Amino acid sequence: MDLVQQVHAGYLQLAGQRKTFSYNVGIRLESTNRTLTHLAQPKPYQYDALNLFPSLQGIWKLSEAQTLRIGFNRRIDRPTTKAMSPSKNHRHAEAIELGDSNLKPEITDVLDASYSRAWQPLTLTAYANRAKDRIFRVNDLYSRIILLRAYTNAGTARSIGAELSGEWRPLSWWRLYWSDNVYELNIKGTYQGADILQKSVNYNLSGNTTINIAK
Repeated sequence: MDLVQQVHAGYLQLAGQRKTFSYNVGIRLESTNRTLTHLAQPKPYQYDALNLFPSLQGIWKLSEAQTLRIGFNRRIDRPTTKAMSPSKNHRHAEAIELGDSNLKPEITDVLDASYSRAWQPLTLTAYANRAKDRIFRVNDLYSRIILLRAYTNAGTARSIGAELSGEWRPLSWWRLYWSDNVYELNIKGTYQGADILQKSVNYNLSGNTTINIAK
């Protein structure tokens, strides 16, 4: 298998500040040309695309210790070579992987707004994501004892949620940091003619503590 991928891009960025408000606006135009050839296939797989990626960020200084930020950006995540391999890959005795040479890259739109304060540090961020042509690894039966893992653009994934993180110093030598994230995930698409519709509420929690034994 031989994979040749060329990406050409140009971008324009504008930044400025007015009193307590600063901003950053950008736009990037990207051209992708991808050719994948395989000895077992009669003709090469070709993918050509022209994408536009805007970005926007505004920051308000509410006070010396409080900040409000709003941002939007579009990003791209290209499929790996393994995920595009059209031949069966025997990972081990119980699993076979099969790629898709026509895989499209994931295009994700991200919108978020966050508030942060300096005293007893606290940050609250609300966000919404939309990932088009999301790449999934789908499990199917290959035989009675062997699993087939196939890579495919199975649909669009949307998530909306909020993240809260902070720091607390109960004593001058003791510091606690914590973070929690809650979001709803929706996946909608089709795979081999069957409709896919999944919905779930997910969360994760994390924390750590630091103790200063001596200066």
